[in-house]
Amino acid sequence: MAGLPTKKKTNDFEIPSKTTSRMLKNARQVARTVDDEHALKYRNDGTLKGNPSRATDLSSISKKAKKHSGRLEERCKELTAIINRTREKMKYLKSLQKECSDLCEAYAKVMEIVDMEGATSSCITTLKNLDFFIAECLESQEVRAKRNQSLTTMKELKTKLQKYLAEPGESDMDDGLEELPDVMKSSHSKDDDPHASAFLKKKTPIKHDVQALTGLKNLGNSCYMNSTIQCLNNTLQLVNYFRSDSYRQTNCNRHHGQLVYEFAYLVKDLWSGEHLCIKPELFKAAIGRCQPKFAGSKQEDCQEFLTFLMEGLHEGLNKVKVKKQIQEQTNEGLTDEMAAEISWRDHKLNNDSILVELFQGQFKKTIMCRTCSKQIVDFETFMYLFLPIPNTTYCTLQDCLMHFSAEKSVTGNCLMPAPNCGENSDTFMKLEIWKVPQILIIVLKRFKMEGNWWTKIDAPVDIPTRDVDFSRFVIGPRPKIYNLYAVSNHSGTLSSGHYTACCRNPCNQKWYKFNDSIVQEAYEPIGKSSAAYVLYYTSMDKQSWTPSSSSEAKHTTKK
Repeated sequence: MAGLPTKKKTNDFEIPSKTTSRMLKNARQVARTVDDEHALKYRNDGTLKGNPSRATDLSSISKKAKKHSGRLEERCKELTAIINRTREKMKYLKSLQKECSDLCEAYAKVMEIVDMEGATSSCITTLKNLDFFIAECLESQEVRAKRNQSLTTMKELKTKLQKYLAEPGESDMDDGLEELPDVMKSSHSKDDDPHASAFLKKKTPIKHDVQALTGLKNLGNSCYMNSTIQCLNNTLQLVNYFRSDSYRQTNCNRHHGQLVYEFAYLVKDLWSGEHLCIKPELFKAAIGRCQPKFAGSKQEDCQEFLTFLMEGLHEGLNKVKVKKQIQEQTNEGLTDEMAAEISWRDHKLNNDSILVELFQGQFKKTIMCRTCSKQIVDFETFMYLFLPIPNTTYCTLQDCLMHFSAEKSVTGNCLMPAPNCGENSDTFMKLEIWKVPQILIIVLKRFKMEGNWWTKIDAPVDIPTRDVDFSRFVIGPRPKIYNLYAVSNHSGTLSSGHYTACCRNPCNQKWYKFNDSIVQEAYEPIGKSSAAYVLYYTSMDKQSWTPSSSSEAKHTTKK
């Protein structure tokens, strides 16, 4: 965010102290040289002998030289004093510049927090710091003269912000935001798309008696991680598993065991209700050891992070420690029900964890040759439903599902394992949802490759939230009714974007926005959104939480 303009540093009036010393030294050397040369001349010529006038002349010249030397030395001292005073003024100006820079940083911080709509103690503390810097700078006439207009603007803004934070009623918030200047807008944390109006947030501070409302500090472009964690932290069945210490019954393998334990400790800390926010350093360190890609401070994709985290938790919690050799399945002569059941059974032989139970479903994949009509049917497991966005203007989630299930033609490249009609035969492939998991994670494919560059699709998608019936798009067992409980949002661009989460709290069924360390109550995300990226639906509603009777292990997560 741009701050106030600062004056460019300059050293135009500063003369190095070495220069001053050299000038003074040269002046003294000139005086001594003049005196010595005259004395030597008269001594060698012998003209001093019996010539008092010559001696008088020499004495006069020597006095004049010394006087000249003294005047030059005084001038050098005066020059040195002027230089010292100038240097002190420069230091003073630099200190004023530093104060102004601090003021700009404080101003930018307030803008960032307000833009996140964080009516919390963090915002109030920053306002106090801003008040301090304004008071410091107003004491200087020079700064007041140069910054008068900017300070006036900030004082007005400060007054509005204090009124804004005094009593955060819903109507007051809307009026206050309309009056604030455009400088509060930011592409990092606010969706400026007009279609995203349904995602407006309430500005009500969180209550400490509600669990799972703890924020996560940003460790340097780690918003992608924080958004994902908050969505999983509001997945009640997964939370119950970790808070009840059920994960300890599994003999976690060495590679992923630490990741499992750090995630468990983090969930317990987030549900303790003791802190407004915590610093997930130990968890991020464990992630970085398993996958160096997530070890640094580079912005990453939250869907890629979710995939890695879920796979790591599954491998760590998998009850199958020695994988079995599974014979390749042939489905010829089998009904879809029988083939799907065999495929799921074989999958469970090597994969048995809470992640499989809650998050995995099945696809039916059909490949058919257009020349001979031979087809192959296969059943595959999935944990995420990647849906394309069919256009760049507006669509619904149903449009995305229809586009996903449509036939894909492959021209001149046969996809059959053993083509009977030649490798250049045309084929088509169709991927259909056979079985939906208890918790369905949908990823909207907002990023696509165009040439050599990745671009973002900002088209608004109409997101259903309650009593969602996916049966129209499922060809296997009839699914239950689903409800949205968490959304991972991405706003901004690929190079300058920001991730947040909007989740329904299992304790009070209210929606909250999680913006790194800031948590605040939000409206239910009904309607169009150009920021919605990863959607979390559950069929096990209503989510309700009964406090676990087991004691929860304390951990050293930094607060």
